Amino acid sequence: MRPSTQAFVKNVVAIREINAQARLRNEHVQTIHVANIGGVLSAAYEHLRKAAEYTEDHLLLQNAVKRFYARLAVLRDQSQYETSGGDLVIELTLAGYLENDTVSVIDVAEIDRLAGAYLRFYESLERSSENPSRYKAWSLDVLAVAVEQILNPHAQNDAYIQFAYDHFAETIDAPRLFNGQRPPEFNLALYIALQRGLLKSDEATIRAGLLNRFKLTPEDHSYIALNKQIDELLTHSVTDKLFRYINKNGAPFRILYRMLENDEQFLSHIEQQSVFMDAYQRQIEKEYSEVTTRINRGVWRSIIFLLITKALIGLLIEVPYDIAVHGQILWLALAVNLLFPPLYMILLRLTLKTPPHVNTLHLADEMERILYESSPTIHSARATAPAHTPVFSRIYNVVYAATFIAIFGAVAYVLWRFFQFEWIHLIIFFVFISTASFLGFRLSRQIRDIEAISNEQGGAALVRDILYMPFVAVGQWVSEKYAKINVVAMVLDMVIELPMKIILRLIRQWSLFLKSKQDQL
Repeated sequence: MRPSTQAFVKNVVAIREINAQARLRNEHVQTIHVANIGGVLSAAYEHLRKAAEYTEDHLLLQNAVKRFYARLAVLRDQSQYETSGGDLVIELTLAGYLENDTVSVIDVAEIDRLAGAYLRFYESLERSSENPSRYKAWSLDVLAVAVEQILNPHAQNDAYIQFAYDHFAETIDAPRLFNGQRPPEFNLALYIALQRGLLKSDEATIRAGLLNRFKLTPEDHSYIALNKQIDELLTHSVTDKLFRYINKNGAPFRILYRMLENDEQFLSHIEQQSVFMDAYQRQIEKEYSEVTTRINRGVWRSIIFLLITKALIGLLIEVPYDIAVHGQILWLALAVNLLFPPLYMILLRLTLKTPPHVNTLHLADEMERILYESSPTIHSARATAPAHTPVFSRIYNVVYAATFIAIFGAVAYVLWRFFQFEWIHLIIFFVFISTASFLGFRLSRQIRDIEAISNEQGGAALVRDILYMPFVAVGQWVSEKYAKINVVAMVLDMVIELPMKIILRLIRQWSLFLKSKQDQL
């Protein structure tokens, strides 16, 4: 076993002992009990909100916490900051994120302390005029991650990322990857790339992780300076290049993470090389099955997301346009725009296949070298793709652009000629079919995430990609813009969530009042 593996095991043992002590402590401490008032309504809304947001499953709890504190920050009532933990636990329990009677009063007290510190810091930032757009990320987002860690501890992630960091820092041929020299941003950029590539962490999680590594809180003078540095690193070219490298070479580590999370005998297995490698291969086969399940779930969530968003767009734009211009609803165009993207998602699902058995063997061989080989293998990474002359690159770009225009033009002509489409219907169609293409591409990444071998494409796959990739490119652009201004989520937050949460809180308070009156009788 390599020294880095031994250090990894030691860290996991220490973290599990801390978690066990915390669970033992909570068995003898009072926990928060939540009366099921409005639970069905809260859970139903949260399912709708998840579909509208369409984010990674492991980020859902964090995002729900973030929304809670964003609402609290709007009120600007400092008296509630350090007493809001109980309300948060109630809200998350009713929404189905937490099991009842599992959060201790000690945890709630720590949540209150963090909320007071970060929300006051957020107010102090708002009074400044430097750059208001950053303030939420520096304060509320970090608070949400810290609170989520208390409610759903996953400290093992730190040990896992450190192990992966040690491996890649030692084995990446940085001078070759970066054209002759190791950039000064390498260390922090590698951490960000590992969080993104292996754990699918969002910017808030990455930021909170870096701040925690440097033991910085809002009270520290260097807190703002490090946040500014993180802002730059999140979009730095060095980070992007390392992310692409980790994404391509991270499959063995992703399987290891699943074992760390799910295998109760992980620590005893890893001490015995042959036993661990047998368990590792079983985990790979299990992962193939679980990826299939996650993709199927992702397809249905994508379909619901598309239907909800399309229904809203139809009511706000398409139907009023048809009535104003034509005096009636163009039902054929409306039906195509509503039904084709979900059907397209189902067709895309049929093209996704799990890797062959040779991939299993390759993954196992690679992980055996990582864990047990006496000396690491330096990865000879290319700095760039195979060199092409500038003329050759320009020719390909021109051909790609022409193909892009031809595909969109042909589809637009067919819809205009045979399906009563006008410019507004065409724009909506291309937005939604491109979004569906990008969502399908994201789902296919789950298979690529566990692939350690490159599959050669046949002629049919090449034709599919030629027709498919322009829509994916547009879909990525649309999704990035939509993520910044999620109209559906904003409508749900303002029209449904905010009034619903206020009403449910008043009902709970009234119930407590009535109970107190009964106790006085």
